[in-house]
Formats: sequence, C-alpha cells, structure tokens
Amino acid sequence: MSPKNNKNWGWILINSTAIFLAVLLLFAFIATYVNPAKFVWFAYFGLVFPPLLATNILLFVFLLFNWKKTTVLPLVAIALNWSNIQTMAQFKSAEFDTNEKKIRILSYNVDLFDYYGHVNSEKGQTQREILGFLVQESPDIICFQEFREDLNQSQITRFLRENAGLKYTSISRINNHMAFGNKIYSKFPIIYDSLVRFENSKNMIVFADILAYGDTIRVFNFHLESIGFQKDDDAFYYDLISTPTETSDIRKGVGRMISKMNKAYAKRAEQSKILAQLITDSPYKTIACGDLNDMPVSFAYRQVSQNMNDSFRARGFGLGTSYSGVYPSFRIDYVFFSEGFYCENFTTIRVKYSDHFPVCSDLKID
Repeated sequence: MSPKNNKNWGWILINSTAIFLAVLLLFAFIATYVNPAKFVWFAYFGLVFPPLLATNILLFVFLLFNWKKTTVLPLVAIALNWSNIQTMAQFKSAEFDTNEKKIRILSYNVDLFDYYGHVNSEKGQTQREILGFLVQESPDIICFQEFREDLNQSQITRFLRENAGLKYTSISRINNHMAFGNKIYSKFPIIYDSLVRFENSKNMIVFADILAYGDTIRVFNFHLESIGFQKDDDAFYYDLISTPTETSDIRKGVGRMISKMNKAYAKRAEQSKILAQLITDSPYKTIACGDLNDMPVSFAYRQVSQNMNDSFRARGFGLGTSYSGVYPSFRIDYVFFSEGFYCENFTTIRVKYSDHFPVCSDLKID
C-alpha cells in the first residue's frame, strides 16, 4: 500500500473516531433529560462525561490545527454541553460584603461518624475530630447525612449546643435508643420540621422552617439513593485495578455492580422528582443541600436544580470533588439556593474524616 493510501486510511480512522466520540458526548447531554427509571443506560454516559469531554477537546484541537471539516463535530458536542461543563468545573472567587443577614450552611455526610472504624480504629476518635472541626468552621446551620447518635447519651447534640451555639435540632429517624439518617442543627430557631421517607429505601429528606433575621426560610436536607456496594464489591474493585482476574470472575463481579447501579439510578430518579416537587411547593426562600449520590451530569441533578441556583456554579473553584471513598467520583454533594439569596462563597473542605468531604456555602438574604 502506498504512503498516500496509508495517510488516507489514517484520516478515515481519525474522522470516524471524532464522529463516534462526538455522538457519545451528545448522548451525555441527552442523559440529563432521560429518566433512568425508564431507560437506565443513558445514565452511564453522564458517569463517563469527564473523559468523553477531554477526548473531544483534544480531537477538536487536533482537527482544527489540521483544517479538517470534521472539526465541527466535537465543537457542536462541546457547545451543547456548555452548561454541563459549568457544573463540573468553576474558577470563581469569594465575594463578601458587610451585609449582616448572612447564613453559613454546611452539609456533611459523616458516614455514621466512623462508627465501624473505617477511618480510625480508636473508638470515638473520628467523632471527636469531626465535632472539633465543626466548632472551628462555625456554621449557622448544619445538614448531616448518615447521622448516628445514641439517644441515651446525646453527646453530639449536647456538644454542638454548648460549643457551637447550635441550639435547635430537627426531627430524624429514631428507634428505641438511636437517632439516625438526616439531621439539621441550627443557631436560628426551628419553628417547623418534617421527615419525608422514600418508599423501599433507607434514604430520606428532612426539612425545617427556620426563623432567621426576622424572615422564614425552608432548609431541605436530602440524601438520595446510595448504590449500596458491599465489602465483596470493594474487594472485587481492588482486585480488578491491581491484579489480573479470571474472565468469568470479571463478568460476575461487573454484572453484580451494574445491577446495583441500575437499581440506584432508577430509585434516585423518582426520589429527585419528589424532592424537586417539595422545593417547588415551598412557600419560603429555600436552601436545599445534601448528598445527591449522583454527578452533575445526571437526570437527578437536573430535576433538583431546575428551579434553584447551585452554590458551586455561583462561587466554586476547581472540580468540587466531594466523594473521597475508594471509587472514582466527582461532585455528589451540593448546596442549592432559591431566589432571595445571594451566594458569597462555596468551599469543599478536604478533611478526611468520612468517605465524603463537607461542603460549605455562605449565603446572604437579599
């Protein structure tokens, strides 16, 4: 084969790859509109959005410098995903003023305060470190997910009341001796609260009406469906990335994990619609924060954010990655706010006390 034919075949391969990857990136754009409860496979295009975006950008630059007509394909795919790109990366700075009507709100999935010793083998050490960290950050409102407290001792509630000024607490799920799930703590009076349970799920929403600066605001603390990977899934994942595994074992392990992810995607889709409706029905200025368990390029994120502002998009910096566990991830913890608030700052605080990083936002009431 002549060098000229080799060159032609090379460009055919490059152009075909550009078309293929641009189509996949377009599928990621469509994924935010497709309910995974009805068609789950589109959700995975949102999951692989970052590498799809990166490869399309590289191909666009390469084709542009070579003056190829196919340059337009990755360009169109990137342009359509511009809003998704903004949810993944921001380079904003904080902007504070002297307005006194400010609320610092912090959301934190504390993984049961490391009750099972995943972070620190010394019993209670991680809980003490988390509580000390919270006093240092001095939030006005805390939204905990995967909260756990022994009601016979109430050490957490007593400590936050006495050392952080968080006098008021919301309802949470309880049994005979323990509170668990979602919990809101506030320096401002809570005048009403409620718990919304999801059907066939341990996850939930707690919301509280809070009297702040003579105004009533509603704060939602949400935790949507977890994938529910267990120790055998973690062990399989470690083996997969570190050592060769038999083909049959790979099929079995991947199939088990995908089955769990499919179920979680479908449940989160319905739960996000419930949360979005609750936000729409709120009669007050609204803050909604918590663990979405999904990336920004997802159906769940679009549902929850459609009538809200995202603090990360307003004042975030970097990628905002909030999951710190064993699996690759990006931003899954959020602070949303309605009209009537102005965001001055958003921070993902990289303290390794849980499999999530806490996220914190400074909001002022307009």
